Amino acid sequence: MKKCSKCKKKISDDTIICNFCGEQQDISRSGRALKKNKKKTLIISLCFVGLLVILAGGFLYMQHQNEVAKKDVAALFDSDNLLKEDVTSDKLAMVNRTVSKVINPQVKKSLQEDLITATSMLNVNEGLKAILNDENIINEKVTTKQLNDIKDSLDKVKSVSKKFYADNIKSYSSAQQQYNEYIKLVKEIEALYKNTNINEDTSRAIYEKLMSRNEKIKNDSLKKNLATKLTGIEKELLKSEEEARKNIINLSEVEIVNRVKAYYFSQTDITDDSVKVNYSVAYSGSPSNGDIMYLNPLTNTSSVEGSYTLTNRGDFKYTDATGNVLPEYNGNIFDDVSQEMIDAIPEFVPPSEETIDDTPEFTQSSFMGDWTSENLIISITESEVVMGKQQSGSAVFGHIVEQSFDGNTNTLSISAYEEANRLNGASKDREFNVQFVIKQNEGETYIEYQGKKFQQ
Repeated sequence: MKKCSKCKKKISDDTIICNFCGEQQDISRSGRALKKNKKKTLIISLCFVGLLVILAGGFLYMQHQNEVAKKDVAALFDSDNLLKEDVTSDKLAMVNRTVSKVINPQVKKSLQEDLITATSMLNVNEGLKAILNDENIINEKVTTKQLNDIKDSLDKVKSVSKKFYADNIKSYSSAQQQYNEYIKLVKEIEALYKNTNINEDTSRAIYEKLMSRNEKIKNDSLKKNLATKLTGIEKELLKSEEEARKNIINLSEVEIVNRVKAYYFSQTDITDDSVKVNYSVAYSGSPSNGDIMYLNPLTNTSSVEGSYTLTNRGDFKYTDATGNVLPEYNGNIFDDVSQEMIDAIPEFVPPSEETIDDTPEFTQSSFMGDWTSENLIISITESEVVMGKQQSGSAVFGHIVEQSFDGNTNTLSISAYEEANRLNGASKDREFNVQFVIKQNEGETYIEYQGKKFQQ
């Protein structure tokens, strides 16, 4: 729009005569304005085209960046979606810079997740190499932080690559188990052995268990480190055991048994002295191991209440009749028993036992008479012994030269002399020896001769 040169009213740029006053307008001026407007339109058009070119170039560049980043990330993994062996932390850093230039937020997020997986796999691989040798044995410098970092990285990969997780979790678990066993053993040893001294709970059994567990430590350096401390424990144990051994040696067997009884009664609810006298201690060979016995006065029979063991230091352990170790009896017969307690224990006096023996008392005369078995017969008198067959009548007849009876085995031994006798086939005189054993079973009395049973 332009203004009339005369009336100043607004008229269009291409108006030659004013519509309001009829004044002729300056044509050259309008042409210049028109020309100016055309130029302006051209510039705007060129700018728009340029913008389109720039946007298209930007889009193509963005697509190129996406493809480069995708290609670089994909190059980190093999066909099984496992991290390639040649991938290093420097290579991951370089790929990370490429991914950071990706403009598309969705593509960028997906590639960053793949980078996290690759980084976690690399952390697992390098972490396991740092703490395990080729034989899957941990080194002496492994730390809790290293193990935790490996586990965290494995957890990040678990849902993405089950194969990678399965391939490495066993190695991690082995390392963790070895480390836990070592640390646990260290703590237990330190609890027993401080400043070259052992505490009062340390025993030979505990020491041997610690030694056995240390032998199972796979790393030689760690094993040697603990072996040094265990050697120190053993030295102190030997000193302690020697002192305890002197205590045992200085006591007689009767004194040890009395201390055992006093300690046993002090740990039970037995307060009646009339009951206590029915208890006794029975051992075989050494009072360090034995049984607590109870005699039932009604049936006159003994039963085992439980068994005990005693260490050289005087430590007492009690096991009941069913085999259960009762920890409430744990103690020491030297530390926990006084002379007053010993003196207060009533003396055990075994009751007299009247044995009723139903076994008959056989004598030499018990053999006299006839004894038969099937068709055989044995006749024994004070002067003669005859062995023969009932049907044929053939016999061995002998005059008794000497006979003796053994009351312990109920055996009669006879030396006899037989004269020559054509009737029974004896061609010449001879001497012979025989033995008979007399027995009784369920009221039946019989003798045995050469393994056969003969009855009267």
